[in-house]
Amino acid sequence: MTGRKRTKEGQVEGHSPEERVTTWFNHFQSLLGTTADGAEESIPVFLQNLPIDDGPFTASELARAKSTVREGKSAGPDGIPPEVLKNCDLDDLILDFCNLALLHNMQPDIWSLSNIIPVPKAGDLSKPDNYRGISLTCITAKVRRVSAFMKHNQKKKKKQSW
Repeated sequence: MTGRKRTKEGQVEGHSPEERVTTWFNHFQSLLGTTADGAEESIPVFLQNLPIDDGPFTASELARAKSTVREGKSAGPDGIPPEVLKNCDLDDLILDFCNLALLHNMQPDIWSLSNIIPVPKAGDLSKPDNYRGISLTCITAKVRRVSAFMKHNQKKKKKQSW
């Protein structure tokens, strides 16, 4: 009725689940580009004396960042849904953890990961090009990023969806 062409199962072609996973991996890898070869280039420093507050995150900054979290969204690689962050009393723990990451300039490896979910567009759904990817990241990493952004910019986008 919609004019979409789809396979019998409505999924990307492949003889096994493993083949379909490989197809998705190769498709999204081609969209994301390649990894850098060799050592990273040195980036010159242009702006050194900016009035940026680089102190620890505060409870009020965490509360403001949490207020932007929307419930009912999918969890990222850590498996923590937004409802846990909003409804469980974890603020002190999260604040301490984010400040330790800031102080030591380190973060958990999982904060750098994302789950890419293919969402159908128009056309033949057996072809990966007819999907767009949605990247799901860790909710605690999002809160840390939003806290840092708000700390440096003292504002947030009203329709930011996560």
